[in-house]
Amino acid sequence: MEHTIGDATLAERGYAPESAAIAGLVDPAVDRVGDPPDAEVLRANKLSLELLPEPPDEADDQAAHRRKRRERFQHVCELLNDAGVAYASMKNLRTPSATMSDVDLLVPDPREQALAARVLAAEGFEFYGFRLLAHPRKVMAKRSPADPRPVDIYPDAMWIRKVVCDAERVVERANADGQRTPAPADDLYLVATHAYSHCSITFAELYHGVAIVDTESVDWAIAIEAARSYGCVDALYAYLLVLDEYLTATGRGGVPDRVFDAIPRSWITRLVDRWFERSRPRSFPVVFPTWLPTMASAVHHVPRVARQCTTHETLKDFQSHGLTAASKVLLGEA
Repeated sequence: MEHTIGDATLAERGYAPESAAIAGLVDPAVDRVGDPPDAEVLRANKLSLELLPEPPDEADDQAAHRRKRRERFQHVCELLNDAGVAYASMKNLRTPSATMSDVDLLVPDPREQALAARVLAAEGFEFYGFRLLAHPRKVMAKRSPADPRPVDIYPDAMWIRKVVCDAERVVERANADGQRTPAPADDLYLVATHAYSHCSITFAELYHGVAIVDTESVDWAIAIEAARSYGCVDALYAYLLVLDEYLTATGRGGVPDRVFDAIPRSWITRLVDRWFERSRPRSFPVVFPTWLPTMASAVHHVPRVARQCTTHETLKDFQSHGLTAASKVLLGEA
């Protein structure tokens, strides 16, 4: 069965019709995501299976995990808000069926992080460090070693050690709501750069952008300036190409032309264009060739981030690109 959007099929729009994730979104009478099949729920987020103690084979287990993770997220935000901690939440995907495991918080000020740690410790959380290039102030708070819903505290807007924007500005612009959600442009940008850093865009990560564009007024200049200043133009551009194609395929009108016109063009965007044209038909996850978000991206990114970071931080930033590439090779995913 072909999944029709208006007078065009998904296949005609460049998407593989067998993608159950897309099929769940194209009913014109119900313009929202429903719960996809079990296997698609597990594939909706890259980290879904890594921290769960047992594979959740039953829909009830998946629903319970999502509910408990949502409750933890809300509870932790309430604790930090009551304590007056300056922070922003990150990567809280706006996809109802996404099975997320961790609660990601951005706390760039060391004093605020110390306060957050004291608040969580008083609630019985234990703290764990990360390995392999991890920033010394990045910590994981868990109720127990087997806790499947950790709270990850980031000292900077970084993926491994790749710094992607000004973390303090993200916190300043975050909504003063109960969950300290980043401004729409920051919210989309953080998910876009994170997806690119792990070399693929999952359906949940893409639909996060769809939900933002559908419901929020996006100050695109914020995302474009962050990408330009921190050498992440390729990450933002690649995500927006896929987002634009999906928005167009589902009758939402696409990313505004003025946004693409404002993105600086160079050799790195030409490489992204070449990948985009050669990767049809697309299904989820949308996978990038390993060399593009790692070594090619490093050549574009490192000279620019060096203007924002210390020499030591820049070296760690560069090494994180190599670590990602090496891990893909070792896992046979390159």
